[in-house]
Amino acid sequence: MSNAKVIKACVAAVNLTHGRAVKYGAADGTVTIAGAGDRGIGVTDCPGGVTAGEPVDVVLSGITDMVIGDGPGGAGTTSAAGMPLRALAGGALGQTPSTADTSYWTVGYPTVTASPGDIVPGMVMPGRVTF
Repeated sequence: MSNAKVIKACVAAVNLTHGRAVKYGAADGTVTIAGAGDRGIGVTDCPGGVTAGEPVDVVLSGITDMVIGDGPGGAGTTSAAGMPLRALAGGALGQTPSTADTSYWTVGYPTVTASPGDIVPGMVMPGRVTF
């Protein structure tokens, strides 16, 4: 049984690697790395990576590989299964801190608990959360 996902073909505005959060680029139809605080629109699906100017598949919704960065406790902390993930530096994804009265752009959530550097299946579901 397969998991359905929505994939959009885009053009890489910069070199991109697999499983990273991206945002829309300056030119229509392009994407670039989503960093901390950016509004990520999806996650790259490009095993082996792509160079700037090449086509890249972006998962806008559904289950795909995600590169995990640091969790809400800072360097080296984990991201829990089912908790919202936000874009971090370099397009890695990390658990959103639950800071009271604070809003974050989110990209989705991991389906398993993960440590920094892990590549895990996750649900892409861009949105915004407020704690």
